Amino acid sequence: MDNGIAYVKIDDKGRFIFPKQMRSILEEEDYIMTFSLDKCLQLIPLKDFKEMKSKIINNTQHPQMKEAARKMLFRIVGPATDVVLDKSSRLCLTKPFREIPNLFRNTEAVVIFYGSYFEIWSSIEYLNSMNTTDYQAASDIIFGGE
Repeated sequence: MDNGIAYVKIDDKGRFIFPKQMRSILEEEDYIMTFSLDKCLQLIPLKDFKEMKSKIINNTQHPQMKEAARKMLFRIVGPATDVVLDKSSRLCLTKPFREIPNLFRNTEAVVIFYGSYFEIWSSIEYLNSMNTTDYQAASDIIFGGE
């Protein structure tokens, strides 16, 4: 499987059972969880995260990139943590990882998988994004619209 979507329920302790069809991917390599630039969390393979982190840190020295790199360090690198599923295949979201993307206890979340990346959205933020994103403009950029 190289893409998919699943709805999960976050329990009162901030945990959810990672979707079975996506779980094996997490077992194949190490992943890091951090904030996305959108209102969601992202799970990134460790090797890709290290590459991204290196690019961000290298750009902190570049005068024109310094501020942007600092923001990326603050948003993505600083809060990054290892992805660890417990014995019951649950992922525990600590308080910061619940509050910023609105993944509150006893709510529904959406897990999206594409390639080797995952995103975890609150179901409300996911629907808002789906309804407000200009997909036509994105399609035109990618596919060279008419």
